[in-house]
Amino acid sequence: MVCLVSNRREMVQQLVNQLKVLVDECKRTFQETDFREWKLVVQEIVRFLKADTAFLNIRPLRYSLVLDPHPDVLSHVSASATKRNLKLQDAILTSYHHNEVKFSELTLDTFRMLQCLEWEPSGSFYPSSGSKIGQDGASGPSRISCFQDIADPTLPPNPRKAVLYRPSMTQFMAVLATICEAASP
Repeated sequence: MVCLVSNRREMVQQLVNQLKVLVDECKRTFQETDFREWKLVVQEIVRFLKADTAFLNIRPLRYSLVLDPHPDVLSHVSASATKRNLKLQDAILTSYHHNEVKFSELTLDTFRMLQCLEWEPSGSFYPSSGSKIGQDGASGPSRISCFQDIADPTLPPNPRKAVLYRPSMTQFMAVLATICEAASP
């Protein structure tokens, strides 16, 4: 799920293939155990990826530094709205259709909305592929520190998102109230 949301398609495919192998191996080893639930998980992710693959060769859903203009160049909201300095800080993404393509509790439509609300990291996230000299003087491949900030400071921050799968009205209202309470005045 993390690789899927992080838009790491190659890793998702590797993990799905590995999961298929492991489920088949477990089924052969433990023949008396029922593996229907695990097969359903594998079927869901394969179906999800197949449905989403049709859109991979089209323009990316996420903001792209190469294809999209800088946010400062885009047209702005009306003058009365800009006085209030409106910014998208929070989003509730929900889906309620019964037969949607989904993986776990992430439906294809909420996944695409989630991707549309993300700025793609740039610059500092993709360091040069050359070698660097380490602290011990040995050369080796460059590595990114776990704590390195991968965000581009010229882009606005990504909005916080709440993804709900078939919420009741009570659940939806509770999430909305929590977001409103946490919003800065």
